[in-house]
Amino acid sequence: DLQHARVINGLPPGWFNQWVKTPLHPGVVAVLNYRFAHWARGVRVPIVRLVLIVLTVILRRVIEVVTGVEISSRAQIGPGLVVHTTHGVFIAETRIGRNCVVQHGVAITHGVRSVGDNVYFGPGAKVIGRAAIGNNVRVVANSVVMTDVSDDLTVVGDASQTIYSFTGATASYLIDFPRLRTDAVVVRRGSAGATARPGSPPPP
Repeated sequence: DLQHARVINGLPPGWFNQWVKTPLHPGVVAVLNYRFAHWARGVRVPIVRLVLIVLTVILRRVIEVVTGVEISSRAQIGPGLVVHTTHGVFIAETRIGRNCVVQHGVAITHGVRSVGDNVYFGPGAKVIGRAAIGNNVRVVANSVVMTDVSDDLTVVGDASQTIYSFTGATASYLIDFPRLRTDAVVVRRGSAGATARPGSPPPP
């Protein structure tokens, strides 16, 4: 967590940056608090577990108020979680892979089945319902995911509407897409494939 957070936050290598400056970042504090609370739930000695859980509940509430980040201690999250910008972040009980990066205003709500490895959530992104997100996915700012997303995709817009899949399309082309605000645009990585003109139906 600390090494990935240092890189994401743009700090150069070094003992001081990784072990002093990085842990003081509000997003890192929230992640470390989650790690402690999740570990406490697994302590086998009942009386010790009870004391630790009470302590984590108090600590969690304080950190939530200060950072605006709420992460369920029941969530199963792999190493490398980074909350890059804080406030308005909510991660419910779900399974998340390695090296997930979260910006402010992100909500991964109750019922979400899983999030894969190397997933980036832009500011204001939401995952709702029984959705599952694959590996190497980028969810652009203010996008809403309500359906499953395969590996190696970039999601733009409101996924509750029709989903368009563009193979080989570029991000610059999608900026001018006329229905960007109402339809989800999913960009599939690759050097070749079908594309669509603005206003035309999605490729087969």
